[in-house]
Amino acid sequence: MARKKAKARSRKVSRAKRSFIDYNSLTFILFLVFVLFVSVLLVARMLAAN
Repeated sequence: MARKKAKARSRKVSRAKRSFIDYNSLTFILFLVFVLFVSVLLVARMLAAN
C-alpha cells in the first residue's frame, strides 16, 4: 500500500512540474510576442518620422 501511495504522489509531482513548465514557456512566448510588437511599432514610428 505504501508503495502505491508513493507512486501516486510522484506521478502528481511530475504532472505539476510539467504544467508549471508549460505555463512558464507560455508566458515566455507571450513576452517575446510583446517585445516583437513593441519593436515593430518603434520601427514603424521611426520610418514615419523619416
